[in-house]
Amino acid sequence: MPASAFSISAVALPNGLLQERYNPTAEDTIWLAGRNAPQRGEKFRVRISLPRLKQKARWRVQEIRVDSPVPTWEDI
Repeated sequence: MPASAFSISAVALPNGLLQERYNPTAEDTIWLAGRNAPQRGEKFRVRISLPRLKQKARWRVQEIRVDSPVPTWEDI
């Protein structure tokens, strides 16, 4: 189910000890380069890719629909 204005994403980020599974190479990763502002001295940022994480482990990304009377959970 895609995220909407009526949902909240609950994410279980994997621990660094699981890097081999979730981030084995620079091409096969759950991370995206984030925006930064070098002119303000900001450091490089990364963002989590929810679709990539969900592709690797569906249960780690849950969409809680605010407009639904019954909550659902995606299993493994």
